[in-house]
Amino acid sequence: MADELIFDSERQMLRAEKKRRLVPLLALAAVLVLILAVLLILRGCRAESHTGGENTDYLYTWSLKSNGDAELVVPHSDAPDYRWDLKDGGESLPALRVTRVEKERRDGTAFTLHPEAVGRSMITLVLKGEDNSVVPNYQMTLLTEVTEADERLSVNVLNSSGIRYQPEIVGRVGGGNGVDETGNNYRIYTDERSDLVLSFPVGEYERDWSHEITEGADSLAFLGLLYEDGNMKVRLRAGEAPGQSKLVLTSTNAATTITVQLESGADGSLKVLSHQAESGEKPEIATLPEIPTDSGGDAIVVTTGDIPIFSDDHHLEVLDDPSAETVRP
Repeated sequence: MADELIFDSERQMLRAEKKRRLVPLLALAAVLVLILAVLLILRGCRAESHTGGENTDYLYTWSLKSNGDAELVVPHSDAPDYRWDLKDGGESLPALRVTRVEKERRDGTAFTLHPEAVGRSMITLVLKGEDNSVVPNYQMTLLTEVTEADERLSVNVLNSSGIRYQPEIVGRVGGGNGVDETGNNYRIYTDERSDLVLSFPVGEYERDWSHEITEGADSLAFLGLLYEDGNMKVRLRAGEAPGQSKLVLTSTNAATTITVQLESGADGSLKVLSHQAESGEKPEIATLPEIPTDSGGDAIVVTTGDIPIFSDDHHLEVLDDPSAETVRP
């Protein structure tokens, strides 16, 4: 009887020892299973990240979410005071709805791309100042595609292209850059339509400007010349053929000649390579011919086969039909 009691006691001790060793192992196994489950859940929820924009100045990232939306992030570390925005302010495209995330991220400006129908869409983004300036610094165009699988829509970014616009230039008549205290300066800048504009202050009798493209006529599109707010303004775009061109602007009454060397890129960009302005002695006012102006005091010079017109906000526009009548408000 005593021997059996001792045997049972030892057996119970062995069982207790096994339990003490097994409980931590079971707890560790439970923790490992929990960690594995969390990792699997996170992996399933994590959006796969893609990069693009290798042929532009800004490498962007985009990731596809589980609901089919895509998050697009475009950096601008070289211009921290700028941010990206939709060019026309619209958010609805044929197959896509684009929304800019209001809060700026540390890695750039974020956009949400929400698919609405199968098809392709072009997104045009412009890099502008914090004050939402209408003058862009860079323009990026992205081609997106919405596809359907298992009755669910998803969006992908296929490719992109970019154009850097000409920064503003201030030139002095007679040579040199920078502002002349006499106010006799010309400006070259990109306007809200992404056109290149040359502006020069003119007096009442100095509205006789003419232009000539002396080199590379196929590389420069001359949209027209107008007088507005006391300035002569010329509007330019890249021509059909990439290459260099030279534009010469002349006014006898202002005794000034402005020469600009430009370069048109295959991406549609138009850059200023060099610029200069020369002036001489102006003729006496009494000898100047009278220059007709309209009722608003602004004269317009037609310089191409297209016919520029004034819109209500006094911007220059071009009619597609040269035979149509010129309309003025």
